[in-house]
Amino acid sequence: MAASFEEPTDEEFAKAIAYMLAHPPKRQIVEGGVLGWSASVPQTNLQSDRVLIYVRRVRNNLFHGGKFNGRWFEPQRSAVLLQHSLTILNACLAASPAVNEAYHNEP
Repeated sequence: MAASFEEPTDEEFAKAIAYMLAHPPKRQIVEGGVLGWSASVPQTNLQSDRVLIYVRRVRNNLFHGGKFNGRWFEPQRSAVLLQHSLTILNACLAASPAVNEAYHNEP
């Protein structure tokens, strides 16, 4: 699987990876009792690990992060990050019949 992240053959998958690496989601932090964002780079040399950590961060920000303070923070960026995350996750499903089968709960 890691090789397909290093040299993706699908154009949409390649675009999603490139976007995530060039514009990674920030990590939400609390500093001095105030919510903020940090550009935290994962400590890994594997591009696949880094991209999947960013996908997890998008998910965590969506479900657990403080996105609303009278208005959404960067709603256009959030939508783009979500779409690229879905593209990456769908590529992972397509790359592994066993994971795809488990995901779809197919015996």
